[in-house]
Amino acid sequence: LTFVCAAFVLLYLFQDSISVPRIGRCSTSCSADTQAKIKKNSEKVADTGKVKEKDCPQRWGQKDKTTSIKLEDAIQKSKIICHRKKEELACPGLVVSVSVDGRQVYAEGFGYSDLENEVPIQSDSVMRIASISKSLTTVIVAKMWESGQIDLDNKVQHYLPEFPQKFYMGEKVDITVGQLLNHTSGIRHYKKNDDPVHAFDEQVVNIVKKTREASHLPFYTAGAVQKKVQDQVESKMPFDSFQKTKETEIFSKENFPSTAKSLALFQNDPLICKPGSKFSYTTHGFTLLSAVVEAVAQKPFAQMVTRTFHSLGMKESYLDRPDPIVYKRARNYMKNKAGKVLNAPYVDCSYKWGGGGLLSTTEDLVKFGNILLYSAQHKEEDPGPPGYLKASTVWKFWSPLDGNQSITPLYGLGFELTPDEQYYGMCERHTFGTGHTGNAVGASSMLFILPRYSESEKLISRTGSGQFETLGKERQEKCMAVKNGLPQGVVVAVIVNLPSIDLRATAIEIARTFEKVDFSL
Repeated sequence: LTFVCAAFVLLYLFQDSISVPRIGRCSTSCSADTQAKIKKNSEKVADTGKVKEKDCPQRWGQKDKTTSIKLEDAIQKSKIICHRKKEELACPGLVVSVSVDGRQVYAEGFGYSDLENEVPIQSDSVMRIASISKSLTTVIVAKMWESGQIDLDNKVQHYLPEFPQKFYMGEKVDITVGQLLNHTSGIRHYKKNDDPVHAFDEQVVNIVKKTREASHLPFYTAGAVQKKVQDQVESKMPFDSFQKTKETEIFSKENFPSTAKSLALFQNDPLICKPGSKFSYTTHGFTLLSAVVEAVAQKPFAQMVTRTFHSLGMKESYLDRPDPIVYKRARNYMKNKAGKVLNAPYVDCSYKWGGGGLLSTTEDLVKFGNILLYSAQHKEEDPGPPGYLKASTVWKFWSPLDGNQSITPLYGLGFELTPDEQYYGMCERHTFGTGHTGNAVGASSMLFILPRYSESEKLISRTGSGQFETLGKERQEKCMAVKNGLPQGVVVAVIVNLPSIDLRATAIEIARTFEKVDFSL
């Protein structure tokens, strides 16, 4: 009791020299002006004991603790995203690689690259990248366009005189190189062998062709020729007997020794639409584009791809040939109707090197994304080596053909586009991103490139389409520049060894997560 009384006496005597924090005092050191503002605000909100966050700048500054996260947290969240996706799809293996501002910060595999031998999948597992091949072909075309070897407005026959003249609804039409890149050429996509629509179209085309030929014959023979053609066609009509196989061209086992030979698959088929009128996705269109490149370069397209891999430093990227030994090549799988995982059948991709016939790793794809990002952000006056492509070239190919958003708002020239958008005030806001998805026999893929923008440039005006859009030069001006010789942004690559899997949302979610990483935390 004596000690307690003594303590109270001492506390009373020295109370003026003891600093007692008041309600509302900032826990971090602040300037005198800020302390004055805090005192004023404290008096206003004394009943609640709260302080306005804006008056404590060192605590509520530019690096908002509510949005910025540690690298370790971003990695942990991405692991959860990937694990959930793999379990949701019940796929044998999933692999992901991520780079932030030009440096790879995360790479991991989930599951197996070979189920039968229980070989774990890894970030350097070599897998089919499917339609991401189109973006690599596009870079080859972009390089040739820069040097003046290819004009995007030239028609295909300018480079391939032997390619048949195309007609649509009886009208003579031309297909340009730019339309091939933009999927507005009207060239068809894969065709099913038992598809009655395609089969019927072929018969109609045959009738029209023979009728046109018969029209030039003497009148007394034309009728007999037409009757013979009609009998031949009717006996082969697809509605009478379907083929038992459900295979499509995507399962082709035929080897094509050259790109020119593979044109025979589709060059005489009717167009899906009038060139330039609408978006119609096509892998065969990129086979035709590959033939254009081959004709201009006077070299096999396969050789052009291999040289490009070497120039880009993509050491684990190849043509999808079955014969060569490719170390760490992953197996490919499919599911039957019961959902059971099976080995994918053998296919030959020689007819579509440029549109979906390449192999790579997620690490090589991330490197490819960073090369594009560096090229897009590097300015002529910046120190350091130039980009593989000029910045103006990259942004041209990352925009719809001729800036026409009405036809292909979400596809540029060989690249898929994720628009700048914010639909409602104070709601989530996204900046522009680009890349490509892929779907092949036994594999699905996604490459996503997310450039950084300065905080002051993130708010974008709304267009009439209801989306936040900026194109070409505007995006280039708003994008951050190369810093310390490194591109500014996030690149994500995801591949699974199972077909028909949409990985877009997964890759974008991972990219948006790593975009928030603050390395100072």
